[in-house]
Amino acid sequence: MANLSKPFAGDFYANVNVGASFEEYDTKGRGYGGQLLKVPNLFAYDNIDPSTGVPSQTGGDNRKMNLGVFGSAEISWKSAVYLTLTGRADKPSQLVNSKSPWIFYPSVGLSAIVTDLLPETMRQSISPVLGFLKVRASYTEVGSPIPYTGLTPGTITHSIEGGVIKPFKYYPLPELKPERTRSYEVGIDSKWLNNTVSLGVTLYKSNTYDQLLEAKLSETSGYDYMFVQAGNVENRGIELTLGYDQTFGNFSYSTSLTATANRNKIIELASNVKNPVTGEALDLSDIKVGRFRLREGEEVGTIYAEERLKRDQDGYIVYNEGQTITTESTEPYKLGSVNAKWNLGWRNGFTYKGFNLNFLVTARLGGIVISKTQAVLDQFGVSQASADARDAGKVMVGNVAVQPKDYYESVVNLDAYNVYSATNVRLQEASLGYTFPNSWFKGTPFHSVNLSVYGTNLWMIYNKAPFDPELTASTGTFGQGYDYFMLPSQRTYGVSLKFGF
Repeated sequence: MANLSKPFAGDFYANVNVGASFEEYDTKGRGYGGQLLKVPNLFAYDNIDPSTGVPSQTGGDNRKMNLGVFGSAEISWKSAVYLTLTGRADKPSQLVNSKSPWIFYPSVGLSAIVTDLLPETMRQSISPVLGFLKVRASYTEVGSPIPYTGLTPGTITHSIEGGVIKPFKYYPLPELKPERTRSYEVGIDSKWLNNTVSLGVTLYKSNTYDQLLEAKLSETSGYDYMFVQAGNVENRGIELTLGYDQTFGNFSYSTSLTATANRNKIIELASNVKNPVTGEALDLSDIKVGRFRLREGEEVGTIYAEERLKRDQDGYIVYNEGQTITTESTEPYKLGSVNAKWNLGWRNGFTYKGFNLNFLVTARLGGIVISKTQAVLDQFGVSQASADARDAGKVMVGNVAVQPKDYYESVVNLDAYNVYSATNVRLQEASLGYTFPNSWFKGTPFHSVNLSVYGTNLWMIYNKAPFDPELTASTGTFGQGYDYFMLPSQRTYGVSLKFGF
């Protein structure tokens, strides 16, 4: 990297960076395992029974490299107006032999501290009411390569199973492009009433193009599926912060409330996609990804079901006591979205003569989750819900009373009957500390000593789901909202002793 920082033309100042990077990632694993022969706990090649020894290997097919060049420039005027420009170009190995091997993505941001631009007399007159006001706007573009290695021609590699070369499962395509996200953001940051009240508002909109998805191919094509890239997914949202900070002699109090909301919408799915082998058009207007379905006009994160308890012509379930209820396939119907409507956080802090107390309450409002763990526990009759149903002697399904055992054995594999609200409120963090007087440490190298105790995820104040709704099976887009015997969420406690030199 190279950097240049220099004032110019009087009130202007520039900070410029340029650089380049090269990255390479590769993993390989080779192993040999089996039953030990004679010496316990001697994990050596010659101590393995050759009749049970099996070689193993991992990796070797996921090597990644990237060459990047980048630059940024920030130009300020009177330390009040800032123009920021960035640009980066990457050449990732995942796009080798594609039509778009390079990715270029820029950004531009403009911000101004309005209060610093006002005449001195005006600034002083309004400072008791408005002490600080900053406005900002930005446009950002981010480019990402396709996530997998070996999708483009010349990079795909056959796999071997049991010494037999396996055919390709997917069709290699040279038209694959990098995923792109274009974002717009505007916002303000301000302080009011002698800087005791702070208010921040941010509005944003982003559109993501060319996300990688799988499309099934017919068996006659010779492939299981091909990769396609979805057209346009839009996210719109707002972030609000409101804070208060005041000191009363030896006592001070600060509090802040944050609220965020995000709405996503599938503007366009992949269109005009043809089977590369047969030339027939592929129907990608309704893409199924596990329990999720992607449909134009709906949001990413919507869960659908395709099965329910069978009903007669009058809408009642078909049930004979002592038997499980027959199920039937249906047209896909919506269960809800795993996405929250709002996320809230309320942080508070108190200090008094060296003591400090801080706590954070968080809330998630809206969204659904599915618990297969609860369904299995219900099936075996070892859950509180099944115990309550046995005490009641029945489970009502519409107007039909069903024996608990029959009901839970019928719905154990039906997502529609194991849906719960993801709304929850919790005490997320709390800490209590004390900063010892400096006079206690005269003649020592320490200028401050602080002792504190803290904890996280301390108290679930409100939650109707049978597990922590914030737990996820994976960090991927389609790994949310589903629990199948995951480990419970963790609660942590700790003690901290800090020395300042």
